[in-house]
Amino acid sequence: MLHQLKVVCKHLLFVLVIFIFCFVISPLTARNFNSFETQADTEKTKTDIIKLLDKIDPNGYYELDNTKGGKYGWQSRWLSPFNYRIYIDEISMKKPKPILTVEGNAADVITFSRIFTYEKLAMHEADTELNFEAIEPKSHLIGQSLNLVNPMFGIFYASYNSPSLTTGQTVLRSVSYFFVDSLLIWAAGRNWFREEFSISKNGGQVAAVMLITRGFGAFQNQALIRGHNRNAGLSYTFPLELY
Repeated sequence: MLHQLKVVCKHLLFVLVIFIFCFVISPLTARNFNSFETQADTEKTKTDIIKLLDKIDPNGYYELDNTKGGKYGWQSRWLSPFNYRIYIDEISMKKPKPILTVEGNAADVITFSRIFTYEKLAMHEADTELNFEAIEPKSHLIGQSLNLVNPMFGIFYASYNSPSLTTGQTVLRSVSYFFVDSLLIWAAGRNWFREEFSISKNGGQVAAVMLITRGFGAFQNQALIRGHNRNAGLSYTFPLELY
């Protein structure tokens, strides 16, 4: 009994290490930031940011206590479909000039930068050489169905013609899902490297590990599509060529 428990713990540790590497480390490598001068003074900018977040991400953010030296700051919650931190800082002058900064994963930084310009919060003109396109709502049913086949396909669907992910993020996450899914299926089919690969003999273990990757994929897929559909519902347009 003790031996079986050790074997199970070893298998669980193997699974956790793979997911920690691929799904926790990889988003951090895609973080970015952008800064703007604002149209209004600091207090008006604060009010406008809160109104904007209440519209695009209701109940999905909180105010930061640690603002990295800035005056105000907000961060997305774990269940938010977006990933961002927003700061308002001031340049020391006779009349302090507020600076708006957004940090987050690469796609969300581009998205919020565009929204700040669209809503005229940022003192920045839209690049006239870019093509700003409207986006169409996506189906959760299609996204989850593709995720069941392989989470990689769910990622492709969620990111196609969408500001949810950049091309780099799409490739990285898709390859990570394919690698982890294939490795776990291979390991489980070999009874965790103790015998030859056999679906007929180890099919239960294979099904179990497939559920693990598809569970992670389902959560991520619904978040990506939820964020996409919020932007689509608010009729924002985006320079999709930058993603």
